[in-house]
Amino acid sequence: MNIKNLELDLSSDFNEKLTKELLILQNLINALNKKEIPPSISDKINQEIEKLNSASIYEDHLIKKIKSNRGFILKLLEKELNFVPAHHFRNLWMALGLSAFGIPIGVAIGIASKNLGLLGLGFAPGILIGLAIGNRKDKTAFKKGLQLDFEVK
Repeated sequence: MNIKNLELDLSSDFNEKLTKELLILQNLINALNKKEIPPSISDKINQEIEKLNSASIYEDHLIKKIKSNRGFILKLLEKELNFVPAHHFRNLWMALGLSAFGIPIGVAIGIASKNLGLLGLGFAPGILIGLAIGNRKDKTAFKKGLQLDFEVK
């Protein structure tokens, strides 16, 4: 089942940020239409799109609604179908690598040298470890066909 397109006007007469968010959401919809999605999931996504289509383009909180709907759609896809956007794991594991590996490495260096000012030396290796793990997971998701042709920016 296809995902409905946005029916909101994407002309440049409106706020630049609003137009940008609408284009990002439309790119996500286009990426979803390339994948096979079960009817139950596509119905939920279409309900969210309908909420946006029924909203007024001049609404103050429309950008916030678009972002929250995009987040809802991405979480639903990840939870139900294991679909993730491009570079999802890289971005996730960069932060996890910093906190899980970088800080302990920095603390070990700081304690060994008796100078906790060297704590920051562990950040770069932690980020690199996280990037390596994340890139490997992204490649695995791509090979399994679980990666969307869409990147969250």
